[in-house]
Amino acid sequence: MGSKRTHPLDVFEFSDIHGMIAPDLLHQVSKMLYDNLYSWITDYLVRSHNVGKALIEREIDARFSRLPPYPGLKLFAKGISCTERWTGNEYKAMARVLLPVVQDLLSAEMVKLLRAYLDIIQLTHYTSHTEQTVEYLRRAVDEYTNPRTDPTGPLVQLDILPERWYSPKQHWLQHYAEYIPHKGPLPFCSTDRTEALHKLHKDDYKKSNKTAGYNQFLLENEGRKLAIKWFESNLHPNEVYS
Repeated sequence: MGSKRTHPLDVFEFSDIHGMIAPDLLHQVSKMLYDNLYSWITDYLVRSHNVGKALIEREIDARFSRLPPYPGLKLFAKGISCTERWTGNEYKAMARVLLPVVQDLLSAEMVKLLRAYLDIIQLTHYTSHTEQTVEYLRRAVDEYTNPRTDPTGPLVQLDILPERWYSPKQHWLQHYAEYIPHKGPLPFCSTDRTEALHKLHKDDYKKSNKTAGYNQFLLENEGRKLAIKWFESNLHPNEVYS
């Protein structure tokens, strides 16, 4: 009798592709601070103060630029609206000072919403947890989600968000507390750790002519770097030019 052929997918019978996807703190938690929270704050100020968005952005930029220097805090000399490219470090630097910068402009409900999200940023970046800190994270997510989706909340009341608004990135937050006990602290699986590798390709891109053929240039330049590294590995340290 011939042996029964196994379907390729049967090999992964006990695997769950959704369980393999880890939370990405950089492109979810950190990025949403600017893409969502900051955008909602400016829209809230426009509608609650009945002024133009440009005026609101200039006011917030001026407040960021006038923060006194302090160790560990980044100086946004020209504000934040003119920042062309945000990195993980800049998101974190913004998070450290955003609340005191805008607190006196917001209602108590909006301050509570922003503070809960900042708690989420802090707790999700812990590199070790206890049952209590995981519970703190779960509570912070609830304190952020409920007023955001509440029909009587400020975002829905001012038509900034539709009632029961939802997005996949926002939904991910609901599962963070469940993920930690099973797979460990979230920073160990975030793309923050590999973002620095982009710098090598960005430097090569700047050297290229930035046309359709720059992909080939990047590959060839990377090949040259590898060849030089291999060649120098066979030389005496005194023979390597630095």
